[in-house]
This record gives sequence, C-alpha cells and structure tokens, in this order.
Amino acid sequence: MKSGTTSMHTFISPKEIVWGRGSVQSLEKTKGKKALIITDESMAKVGAVEKVEHYLKKAGVSSMVFDGVEPEFVIDSIMGIVEQYRDFAPDAIVGLGGGSVIDAAKAFRVFYEHPDMIVKDIFPAAGPPQKVILPSTKTTYTAIPTTSGTGSEMSFVFVASALEDNTKRAVGSPFIVPDKAILDPDFTDSMPRTVQIDSGFDALSHAIPAYYSNFRNDFSKAYAIQAIRLIMQNLAPAAEGDKEAKEHMHYAASFGGTAFTNSGLGVEHYIGHIYGAKFHIPHGRACGLALTHAIRFNADAAGEAIMEIASAIGYSGSDISQASDYLINRVSDLKKQLGMPETLKEYGISESLFKTELPGLMADFRESPMPPPLVANPQKCTVENMEKLFTATYYG
Repeated sequence: MKSGTTSMHTFISPKEIVWGRGSVQSLEKTKGKKALIITDESMAKVGAVEKVEHYLKKAGVSSMVFDGVEPEFVIDSIMGIVEQYRDFAPDAIVGLGGGSVIDAAKAFRVFYEHPDMIVKDIFPAAGPPQKVILPSTKTTYTAIPTTSGTGSEMSFVFVASALEDNTKRAVGSPFIVPDKAILDPDFTDSMPRTVQIDSGFDALSHAIPAYYSNFRNDFSKAYAIQAIRLIMQNLAPAAEGDKEAKEHMHYAASFGGTAFTNSGLGVEHYIGHIYGAKFHIPHGRACGLALTHAIRFNADAAGEAIMEIASAIGYSGSDISQASDYLINRVSDLKKQLGMPETLKEYGISESLFKTELPGLMADFRESPMPPPLVANPQKCTVENMEKLFTATYYG
C-alpha cells in the first residue's frame, strides 16, 4: 500500500443478534407501539405467529399479521401490502419465515418508509436503479428465520421475481439489513426433511464461494469456514431430526449469510437462480446441484483457498489438486447420502428441454451486464467456459 492511502471496509450485519432455543422471548424488549408481522400461511398453522404475538403483547406492542407471502413473491405485490397497512402505521416490522418472507419484509419496509418510491426506481427491467435506498427512520425490523439456509436475516439484499418476465432480481443496500436477527432453533424443529436438505445446501453454497471469493477477507473467511465445518458435520443428522444438529445448522446458515454479505457469492448462485426460474427447481436444490461443478470450475483459480477448506474438513495432504478432489468428493458424498441430485439429468430435466434452453442461457450471459456473483467468482467467466459449465451441470 502506498504511503498516505487507506484500505477501509465496513463489516455488515444486523445491529443485534440473539440466538438460542427460546430466544424469540427477546421480542419482549421490542420498542414501539404497533408491529406488523409479515409471514406466510404455514407459520400461522404451526403456531409460530401466535408465539410472536404473545411476546410482542408482553412488550406492550399491538400487532397485525400479513400471512400471504408466496414462496417466489413478485415485487409488485409489495406495493399492495404497503397500501393495505399504511393506515395501521406500524413502527416495528417482524419478518417470520424463510428467505422469501424475510426478503418480502425488507421490501415492504423500503416502500413503506419511502412512499415516493415506486418499483421501477429500484427494480428496473434493465439498467441500474434510478434511486438510492435511503436509511429507514420510521420503523425497526426484526428478522426471525424459520429455515436454515438463506441467511437473509444477515444480508443487505432482497431477491424477488419480476412481474413482466418472471425472472429473479436482487436489490441491495446497506440500509436493507434487519436491525435485529433472532436465531431461535425451536422454529426449525418441524421443518420438513426436504426443506432441511435444500436449505442446508443453500447455506453450503453461500459459505464455500464466500471463502474463495475475489472479495474474501479475514472477517468473511472466519464466518465462512465455521459455516462449512458445521454444515458438513450436521446436515445429515439434522435431516434425520436430530435437534442438536438442527440447532447447529440454524447458526451455520446465518454464518454463511454473514460471510457472503461481506465477500460476495459465486457462479453456483448465478446458475442456481437461473435454474430455479427456468426449470422450477427449489433454490437451495438448484444451488446445491451446481456446487460441485462450480468448485471444479474454480479449482485452478482458487486452489489455495480450496486447500484451506479441504483441510478444515479433514484433508491432511499438501497437494492442491488432491485437496480439490477431496472437497468435491466430500460434498458429492453428502449429496448422495441425502438424495440431492448431482445433475439436471438426474433431477429429471429432459435432454431436449436442456438443449432448447441452453442457447437462451448463453445469449443472456453474453448480452447482460456481468452480475455480482460472476464478478466475485475467482475463475473468470467467459462464453466458452460458461457453456462448458452449463453442460457439465446437465451431463456431469
């Protein structure tokens, strides 16, 4: 570094993180008079909403509930929710659910706090956002994840579908991060096995690329490597219902979210979003499917970092190529153990459908601005190697 220059960074996370079984009780400390609980129907059915309402009431906060968030919510729908609850005028927002719910609550807060803003201001069909998201001054936002994968409670991004073309897009701002995250594993005990597995591979697909991202740093690597250790140790027993393993997975997902928030993601998430939209594959499963292929894709460019990951989960050698194989094999073995597909073909996508979609995928890659996951990816993404990577995710 030249004399007189600085290299200054900001670590991004919620201001307050509360964790442990029963930690939802910390809602008793909620400040404000009126809270809007944003969730989905499943949380109401299992009694989770009632529990949140109970502790808000103990804080002296009255509440209303919106339980209509859909798994792949459309950004335009948020404007209707804002209008529905504007007269209620909440000064506290609670997002209770999986990643879509927590993201929907982020989006609600943006449009509720800034009534002059419209969807195309921050979610344009093409080109950069037209307006910058400013700080929130009317509300506090508490995120309570009920799945163990997205890490959305830690991130400064929300992902939503676009009404006009059903594609997924991300909106980011440091002012989107929740003020508080409550990591209460009690909410995950009833999580279905398939959701536990898919969300677990989503978390692993955050942690591994965050560790070898072009923008990795000592802070992000610390969170990423612990997430990787915990997931590799605990995902299989958590899928079989082990409560202690479920608790470790819940924290690992947040560690992974913190890691990618502070270092970026990689090509596996670029592919995961595409395959989710094109082939209607659940997000975590799509990212998990792409993960081993992405590790191999990055092996030469990120060899030293991959060596460190492999060593953290049991590799004892000193050969970078062997370390890459070890990591890929460990992840592949976990996939096989849990019934996670390794390829699109194994998932059940027909070869004719894949071949029909591939030219469009490549055209989008050539014609669109380079998205953040590909900028952060250690291996430079070109037309030639991306087509090979897409093909590898189908045939193996």
